[in-house]
Amino acid sequence: MPVYRRWRGVSTRDRLLSDFSDQQVLFHRTSGKTHFLNDTACTLLDLVSEQPLDETTLARVLAERHPELQALESSGPDGVSSELHGHVRGILLRFEELGLVSQAPG
Repeated sequence: MPVYRRWRGVSTRDRLLSDFSDQQVLFHRTSGKTHFLNDTACTLLDLVSEQPLDETTLARVLAERHPELQALESSGPDGVSSELHGHVRGILLRFEELGLVSQAPG
């Protein structure tokens, strides 16, 4: 079974979030940059800002909260499809580039 990383988000004090139509607008105070997030990305960032979580847990929670992603969910070795894992990992890696998340120890 592959090893999935644990992630943690920046403190909620370091970001401002606002609804804008069908997107969320996030201002990252540390970088001074503004980002537009869809609901899936916003959910991921909220989850890892609460506590460090691994990619499998994040994929499961996303599938529960976002029915449109359930089509990606199938029974892989950990109960989540590799396609959904890849989707989650891609978002997290982009967030890491932007300074919005980091890998958590352990």
